[in-house]
Amino acid sequence: MGSITDNARRAQRVLRRLSRGEGLRPKPIQLDLASFSKRFTAAPSTILEIGANDGIDSERLLAIFESATLHCFEPDPRALALLRSRITSERAQIHAVAISDIDGVLPFHQSGGAPPGQEQEYPEGWHRSSSLQKPTNHIDEFPWCTFDATIEVESVRLDTWYESNDVGKIDFIWADVQGAEPGLLRGGQEALRNTRFLYTEFVESGLYEGHLALDALLELIPDWKIVTRYPNDVLLENRAFRSA
Repeated sequence: MGSITDNARRAQRVLRRLSRGEGLRPKPIQLDLASFSKRFTAAPSTILEIGANDGIDSERLLAIFESATLHCFEPDPRALALLRSRITSERAQIHAVAISDIDGVLPFHQSGGAPPGQEQEYPEGWHRSSSLQKPTNHIDEFPWCTFDATIEVESVRLDTWYESNDVGKIDFIWADVQGAEPGLLRGGQEALRNTRFLYTEFVESGLYEGHLALDALLELIPDWKIVTRYPNDVLLENRAFRSA
């Protein structure tokens, strides 16, 4: 047990921290790209955005990583049209495919409906929850979100794409694939060996068929470590990263 003087000093330090607001600030709910960019000693040259949707995050990635080539992958035709109209930078390449562990054509479950009060913002239906995986708990947790349409989309393994596109080192992958993370990881082992950072979603309850919790996802990529865990996302770094 510390002395009364030591305890008093610790109490004073705590009070000073509280007076500055330290310990009271809420933890961030997702990755701050501007802060994250400072982890790189050399400017990133290659970034993959898997599940780019309508390009809102693509704009941020292009703005913050000013010299990087951004590869955007999006299979939903509704989101893809918005992505192409929004992202016109010469540094961006748009790929109209889904990323999974299969090369070929796969069923794709299109989300629809709209959050209450946002119907006019999504005249073709809510496109942000579409997935290669069949929805399960998603229907119960978000009853306004429908899955009435299933279409076929072109799918490619991340390794197949990587081997066909001489990109070498991948600095960062931003993945938002709505429960299809296991397929992305299983089909991208070689590409991931040459990737430094990965930012992806996870949901412990599972919203789609085959949706894995974080611990199970990490078993698929054992050489990776958690940098920061957010409520529904995680930033990972490759321990065995090597330049290609």
